[in-house]
Amino acid sequence: MITLEDKIKTFSKYVYEKERRSSEMKLDVHRKQNEERIQKEMEKIKAQCELQKERQKNTLEMQRNKKLSELKRELRKRCYQEKKQIRKELMDKIAQALYTYTETGDYEEWMKKTLQDIRSEFDEISTMALTKKDQQRFGTMVDDLFGQGFAVKELPEESIGGVQAVNGSKTEMIDETLQRKLEQSEEKIGILLQEVLDKVGEEDE
Repeated sequence: MITLEDKIKTFSKYVYEKERRSSEMKLDVHRKQNEERIQKEMEKIKAQCELQKERQKNTLEMQRNKKLSELKRELRKRCYQEKKQIRKELMDKIAQALYTYTETGDYEEWMKKTLQDIRSEFDEISTMALTKKDQQRFGTMVDDLFGQGFAVKELPEESIGGVQAVNGSKTEMIDETLQRKLEQSEEKIGILLQEVLDKVGEEDE
């Protein structure tokens, strides 16, 4: 005969098993939800880390490119200044060589021919300009070729030498100063200098 105690025991066991299974199911659901939530959070954190790494990479790349650009600008500026200085020194040396040339007999011959060419080009002149030294040196030659019916002006020292002449009607001027000839050759000299510097640069690479 089944006693009341047995029934209570059986009922209790049934309820216990039912609650256990229900609890396990609930726990299993919670566990899966937690795992999914953790997985999502991990993926989110991973994505944030990847984004942060990419941002840092982009920032570092931008900084590197900026520094390279600044360095290139500085090198170009320095190279330009060095070329400019070399060109100036070269032009100064050529100018000094021309000053020395004005003391030679070759310069006298050149001046004589230049004055004769001006005389052939202009029937009359209204103005002639020479350096102070050349006025003393070639004054007699100028008088013999052109007479004295015109104004004689003094060329500035930087003209180096040579002559400027304006025709009688003041419509044309001949400029045969050494300074002008130096200026005319400066572009060509600059190109030749650039070619030399480029060649040196290639050899250094």
